[in-house]
Amino acid sequence: MTAEAFPMRRRYLLVFVVLLTFGALAQDWEACKPDDDYSFNDVKAAVHRITSSRMYSGWDEKTFARSGDLVAVAVLKR
Repeated sequence: MTAEAFPMRRRYLLVFVVLLTFGALAQDWEACKPDDDYSFNDVKAAVHRITSSRMYSGWDEKTFARSGDLVAVAVLKR
């Protein structure tokens, strides 16, 4: 075994251990999805409330953050 091969094997081992660790942690990432999905009527009501009163609450912000592209559709349909 040469002196050059040993550090290269150690690097590969380190990369393998790091990737294995991230792989083990990543298996639960799909479970981090929010439990409550907001319906289009909820999003539309939040858009109406914000545009009519020009104020928003934390619940409205949470609705917008978790509903994704439905907010854009609700604004366009307003």
